[in-house]
Amino acid sequence: MGFSVSVDNFGALLERLYEAPDSEITRREAAARKLSPSHFTYQGTLDQIRRFLVNGTGDLRCRVPPLGTRGPGGPWPNPVTPKCRAY
Repeated sequence: MGFSVSVDNFGALLERLYEAPDSEITRREAAARKLSPSHFTYQGTLDQIRRFLVNGTGDLRCRVPPLGTRGPGGPWPNPVTPKCRAY
């Protein structure tokens, strides 16, 4: 349903969207409207975070940070950072 793209590939995504049929754009816009209350509002965001932290449900996913990412104490994974299933 969604897109995942790096900054380097953002131009290719824009080209793909430009060439997409109107029906696909309409379908994606409807999906975004449906997710809006649970993902793009203050309360919805807090609920997603709560669900992830309390019981691992919801739509948040833990991922290893990109190489070169630095935490407060140095490169990830930082031993102070809570472990993630992705580590």
